Amino acid sequence: MKNISTSAATAQTMPSDSVLLVDDDELARPLVADLLRQAGYAVTEAANAQAALSAAREMARLDLLVSDVVMPGLGGPQMVALLRAERPALRVVFITGHPAGHALAGERVLSKPFTAAELLDIMRA
Repeated sequence: MKNISTSAATAQTMPSDSVLLVDDDELARPLVADLLRQAGYAVTEAANAQAALSAAREMARLDLLVSDVVMPGLGGPQMVALLRAERPALRVVFITGHPAGHALAGERVLSKPFTAAELLDIMRA
C-alpha cells in the first residue's frame, strides 16, 4: 500500500459495515484491517479462502467482502462464487497485485499498491 493515513477519510461519515477481509499476505492484511477499523468498519480477518468461508458462515452480518485475488488453494473469485451462492447480494472488492483479467469482469477491483483513500472510495461506491 502507498499510504494508510486515514485523516481525510475518517473526517467523513463513519461506516458501520461488517467487512470480511481475506488476504494471504501476512504483512498487508493487518495493515488493511487496521485502516478499515480506523475508518469505522467492523473487520473479520481471514488468511485464506477456506478460513474466510468458515468465518462468513459464522457471521450474522456480512456487508462487504474485501479479498485478494490470487491465494494458495482456492482463489478469490472461486471463493466469492461459493459465498454468493449463500449470499447473492454480497458486495465484493477485489484487491490484487496481479493483472485481474476477464475473470473479474463486472467486479470492483483495486490494484496493489493502493492508498487508503482509494480503498475507502471503492468500498463506498
